[in-house]
Amino acid sequence: MTDMSQGLLFPDDPGDDEPDWVRKAKKLGGFGWLTEADIKELGGGKLRVLLLMSDGRARNRREICLAAGTNGVPASEGLRRLRELREFLDVDEWRPSNDRRESLYQVLPMGMLDRETAEQRVRRRGGHA
Repeated sequence: MTDMSQGLLFPDDPGDDEPDWVRKAKKLGGFGWLTEADIKELGGGKLRVLLLMSDGRARNRREICLAAGTNGVPASEGLRRLRELREFLDVDEWRPSNDRRESLYQVLPMGMLDRETAEQRVRRRGGHA
């Protein structure tokens, strides 16, 4: 694992011998804070969850489980795959006030949860504490 400030540069042509999921991760720039070795260590379900969450938007359990699965079939371990990503990033979980039965999840750069103020957190969560 490298420091998040060290971005990775990957060749434009990854070659035919690499799995498709490695090519997809490299196209995204290695997420800017994962090394090539880190990406290869991520299993298929975990990488698919990371690809889904990498845009920074909050997602619900159904979306995460669908991403963890294959061929449109949700995987029940989707949230487990998300929790496993805490090695690389922060995962914020909250329940919106308009739906107390379902949590939302958002990934953030490591340490961001510790640095943001309560006011910043409410604003990032769209007005939800």
